[in-house]
Amino acid sequence: MGQEFPGRRWTYTFPAHQVSFTYNFIMSATQVTQAEYQKIAGVNPTLHPGNEQRPIDNVSWFDAALYCNALSKRDGLEAVYGYTDVKKNPTNNQAADLPGLSIDIKKNGYRLLTSAEYEFVQRAGTTNTWFFAATEAEQNNATNYAWCEINATDKHTHPVGQLKPNPFGVYDITGNLWMWCNDWYVDAPYPDSPQVDQTGPASGRDRIARGGAFKNDINHERSAYHWQWAPSDHNYEVGFRIARTAP
Repeated sequence: MGQEFPGRRWTYTFPAHQVSFTYNFIMSATQVTQAEYQKIAGVNPTLHPGNEQRPIDNVSWFDAALYCNALSKRDGLEAVYGYTDVKKNPTNNQAADLPGLSIDIKKNGYRLLTSAEYEFVQRAGTTNTWFFAATEAEQNNATNYAWCEINATDKHTHPVGQLKPNPFGVYDITGNLWMWCNDWYVDAPYPDSPQVDQTGPASGRDRIARGGAFKNDINHERSAYHWQWAPSDHNYEVGFRIARTAP
C-alpha cells in the first residue's frame, strides 16, 4: 500500500508499506447507482441526471453510512454504523452528522471499504502505478478501464459497468466518481512498518475518498492515490460503493 510520488505532493500516500488482512471481504462489482440509492433512501439527489444507472453522487459520507445501515436492515444483517442521532441539513434534508458514531467492520452488514481494502482491490494483484499500465507510455489503456479526463469530454459520469473491469472483475474502480471510504484522513505519512487490518487514524476532520472522478486527469487514477473531503460535504465528484466483511 502506498507510493512515493515525486515531491510527495498533494496527499500523504507514503511510505509504501505492507498491509495484511485477518478477514475476507466481499464488495459490489459496480458503484451504487442512482436507481439503487433511490430505492433504499427514497431520494435521488444526483447532479448528473438523465440516466439512473449512473453512480449516485452528491451524497455525504453520512448519507452513505445511512444507506449501508438501511440496506443491512432490509437484508437482516448487523448494522456496521452505530450512532445516537441523525442530524439533517435543513436546506436539503440530507445527513450532516451522526453524533456518537461508531464503526465495527467485523459485523456482517453493508459498509464502505477501508482505504487499504480499496487500494488492494484497485491494484488487483498489480504493483504498477496504474493497474492498467506498467509504464507512462501505456496510459492510453485508461480509455478502456477508467472514465476520466482522457475521454470524459462531456464532463459527465457514465452508467456503471460499461468499461472493462479490473483483474478482480470490479468495474469503475477508478474514474467515474471518487468513492467514500471509512478512514479519516490525516496530514501525516503512513506507518512505515507492516500493518494488520489497517483502518486509519481514530479521528480526523476529513474522510478519505479513492478512485478519481470523470473530471480528473490520469494522475488521479494511480492505485495509491486518494483525496479527502469533510464527511458532511455533498459533491458532484463523490459517490460510494459497498462491501461486507465475509461471514
